[in-house]
Amino acid sequence: MNDAHAHDHHHGPLPTSGRALDGVAFSATLHCLTGCAIGEIVGMVVGTAIGLSNWGTVGLAVAFAFLFGYTLTSWPLLRAGLAFGAVAPIALATDTVSIATMEVVDNAFIVLIPGALAAGLSDLLFWGTLAVSLVIAGVAAFPVNRKLIARGQGHAVLHKTGIHGGPSPRTVGTIAAVAGTFGTAVLVAEVLDQGDFDRAGGWLALGLYTLYLALAVAFRAWLQLRRTGDSGFKGVSGRPGSLEWVAGVLFILAIGIGVAAPILDVTDVMDPREALNSVGVRATGVALFLAGLIGTLYAQIAMGESWRIGVDEEEHTELVTSGPFALVRNPIFAGMLPASLGLALLVPNTVALLGLATLVVALEIQVRIVEEPYLLRRHGDAYRQYAARVGRFVPGLGRLHA
Repeated sequence: MNDAHAHDHHHGPLPTSGRALDGVAFSATLHCLTGCAIGEIVGMVVGTAIGLSNWGTVGLAVAFAFLFGYTLTSWPLLRAGLAFGAVAPIALATDTVSIATMEVVDNAFIVLIPGALAAGLSDLLFWGTLAVSLVIAGVAAFPVNRKLIARGQGHAVLHKTGIHGGPSPRTVGTIAAVAGTFGTAVLVAEVLDQGDFDRAGGWLALGLYTLYLALAVAFRAWLQLRRTGDSGFKGVSGRPGSLEWVAGVLFILAIGIGVAAPILDVTDVMDPREALNSVGVRATGVALFLAGLIGTLYAQIAMGESWRIGVDEEEHTELVTSGPFALVRNPIFAGMLPASLGLALLVPNTVALLGLATLVVALEIQVRIVEEPYLLRRHGDAYRQYAARVGRFVPGLGRLHA
């Protein structure tokens, strides 16, 4: 797969449409989520610790969410010398609708999960539910923030001041991804026990594998064909026997092995490895798969019409460096790896682990031997400078020398 393209994002007047607006809305949502999450956690912890009723705890969490959300926006403005009377209306205009949206969604989810509010601070259900609820709240607030910014409202009001503060969107996004994965694993473990995984783990893995191939491959190729007249499939690179060819063959082999692993499980031909056969491990597998699938689809959206499977030396696509491509050079592959790890943990037999190892080797060869040389030939210094500051699969790791 050709996974290292992106469109540059330029600072200046706020965009009113397209991917540029998506990026601004995403950053604004993460900014708002930071204050909201801190306040929500403080409110839930304090309310639970002092024994408030369920609704009393919810009310306290909402109050703290607004307090911390407004504070996160106001503090940099106050430090810059703006008077409180000028800062207050900016904070209210910037955050109120976004925080309100998050709080409605967040607390509705918590209330709907049986036992979540009654769980103690030492109970994983409490923290898992809170983590997932905050991520879902952020997702719900994104289109709201996008619409407000397009109208010159919401975070567009803060943008006019030229003063911004708080943790970086990358940091918040990473924490949100980890928290969401953790919370999902906890909730899956609450719903499914060891017997459920033993009876249906293989079928669940087959279903999830099919879902991934349907969305990330088949649907994406259909969408690419509809938009560009080309499905994006470029085939296996290189002559038979070359490293380029080996990478493509290993990739296809990894898919076949990955499908074989759950089939061997449901037919009782191969049992999970004892060391990995636990509810916690297999529930974590489901969570990692979902995180990887979401990451893959998000990266594909960011890649736009430059998305390809394979490399065509005669084709020229834009170099993309924004969105998820600002974190790692190969975000589609970076999403594929946890998804594949998740499926291997869901059905942790020897064949599943072999398939995962095969995929890792295939991606390493594909990226190092096929894609990076192609991108250097095609984009020259632009790609060399990009690769010098952005990691290959993990932020900061695998950067090339400029």
